[in-house]
Amino acid sequence: MRNFSKITMICDDNTYKVAGEHIESICKIFKTIKLNSKNLHANEFAVGLALVCDEYKKIAKTVTAENVLDKYDGLSKTYIEGRFSHLADEIIKGNEKDALRLADLDTLKEKLSAIFEVVDELPTGDEIRDILKYLGAPFSLSQVGAENGELSTVLEYSPLVRNRLTLMRLKRLFR
Repeated sequence: MRNFSKITMICDDNTYKVAGEHIESICKIFKTIKLNSKNLHANEFAVGLALVCDEYKKIAKTVTAENVLDKYDGLSKTYIEGRFSHLADEIIKGNEKDALRLADLDTLKEKLSAIFEVVDELPTGDEIRDILKYLGAPFSLSQVGAENGELSTVLEYSPLVRNRLTLMRLKRLFR
């Protein structure tokens, strides 16, 4: 699981503490599930982790430096309001300093292959789902209260809830 922190460190050299805390939280999630497989937050996190690993692997196979936009204009208020309605004000406030606007796109293009090498080392979504099955925990969207048809929406919106520079957020830069 330490490879998730490598991705973060490649994107932003100032995230060692955050990356360590993130990995620590992943380990705690599996421990929490092992102790109580009905813990909703832990189950949602773990199912999301499997989906993100699937998505990261897909991105790594399809995106090249040539697919990275040369300019990013940021998130519009209209875009956020149209997707988050009653939560829009909080999302707008949380994204005032959009992490992508601060990203150096030339540096991203240079480091993209290194990021994808780390992604290659990550577990697959199926490997995570197998662990969840072994622990007797939910392993699909429907088992944590979402429908499989909502997957594309979940993947599009989830990186906007917290303003962090992640590969899920970086997806906005790929054509």
